[in-house]
Amino acid sequence: MNLQGTIGGWRRSPAVMGLVLGLAMVMAVATSAALAAPAQDTALDTYLTREVWHDDAFGVSLRPPLGSQLRHESADDVLLVISGDPGYVIRVVIRKSKGTLETRVENTPKGAVTKGDWTVTQGDLTIPKVMELSRDQITLSRRISPRILEQTDKLTLAGHPAGRIYYSVPDAKLGTWCLGQTFILIDPRTVLMVTLQASTQHFPAARPIYQAVCDSLRLEDPRKLDEARKKLIESGQKWQRTVKFEAIAAVASREQWYRIIQNGLDVGYMRVKLSPDKELGMSGLQSVVQARLKLADGVYDTLAKSFLSQDMGQEIWSIQTTRRPAGSAPPTVRGPAAAGQGQPNTVTWVESGLRTGPLLRVTREGPAGMEQHKWPTPESGYIPQVELVVLGSLLPHDHAASYGFYAYYANSGKLTLRTERVVPGSDGGYAVYTRTSLEQPELKSRYDSSGQLLERDMGGGRRLVRSSQADIKAIWKSK
Repeated sequence: MNLQGTIGGWRRSPAVMGLVLGLAMVMAVATSAALAAPAQDTALDTYLTREVWHDDAFGVSLRPPLGSQLRHESADDVLLVISGDPGYVIRVVIRKSKGTLETRVENTPKGAVTKGDWTVTQGDLTIPKVMELSRDQITLSRRISPRILEQTDKLTLAGHPAGRIYYSVPDAKLGTWCLGQTFILIDPRTVLMVTLQASTQHFPAARPIYQAVCDSLRLEDPRKLDEARKKLIESGQKWQRTVKFEAIAAVASREQWYRIIQNGLDVGYMRVKLSPDKELGMSGLQSVVQARLKLADGVYDTLAKSFLSQDMGQEIWSIQTTRRPAGSAPPTVRGPAAAGQGQPNTVTWVESGLRTGPLLRVTREGPAGMEQHKWPTPESGYIPQVELVVLGSLLPHDHAASYGFYAYYANSGKLTLRTERVVPGSDGGYAVYTRTSLEQPELKSRYDSSGQLLERDMGGGRRLVRSSQADIKAIWKSK
């Protein structure tokens, strides 16, 4: 359980395996934050907006600061990032314990198991334990003890036990800066952490804003959240039982092309195609997603293929993403084993998946090595990868409805509960708001009356927009 907050490596690198594929199949995270109804409490109006930001996954809500910008990061446990003047960043993070709490101590307490200079002590989390762990992890990561400006473990926030620490952190490159950490104990295994990062100069002005955000926090009753999710899953299972292979095959048509646009500029494109195919002697459907995306660290080329058997009992998929320096010749797609070989300064990630009978198996391989996972397939409400490609086109859209499904999510490399919310439009078209896992925000996709995807918000200022092969060739001819 990592509680370091904004330093010491808590921020995860992007899930490269799903980065480009996510644009069509599993979708990248959005950077906008949903605002709900205005707040009734006026005591915090000096610092905060009246609107309320709400997270459906953990039932967390808060009031953002006036004039601030809200976004979401790719790490699953980061619910929200808030930045604003004067020069501060606030992060809202969920941390879960796996049943052990790691603390570095001078003397080993009785009943603990020593591992070098670490001690792992069994037991439920408490605010004092969490604060001790945080101090130790910051000390280890910085190789220097930050100065504690203030601390208390006697707070109550959102009706839960809470604690807060303020540090002065020396930094050779950035100069001394200040870190605030507020911990709220949701349950004996789950902590909500709100962090503040500001320069020493800006800290006095940022501190009351940060504390006002913490004071505005509200947490929903977990039992109500569970009941709402149960209803979503039941709706999803009921609809999924009506979906036949023929319905998915009927959506398969000529290939679709999409532009990826950011700040008015084309930064990528995508091709999507579904067609009848055979694998291992089985008849079924194959989906092919090819995508290119230009990012600051290079150009990402992805080829993703998924196969679903006609009886819908088996599926096979592979994802291959290669990053190359901007301006270099694009790699030739030659299959997972050969991709990127012999090409300097390229990095390749490969994933393969297989679902047969009651088991789902996934193998992921990249520069850091290989990892293998397996999960039992849910008995009902599971969405195959091929169906995910066209799910928005299949959902009923003559009335507003919400659904919950289980699906493999490549960005996180795990089986997740995802939600779909359908909102009909006045012109016969409709919108689908997708949450790819409970930890992720909703993403909006817009469809016409026939179920064709027209546009999708992708986050980071990027949009997926329907186009044609001819237009994309013309746009990218000189790129």
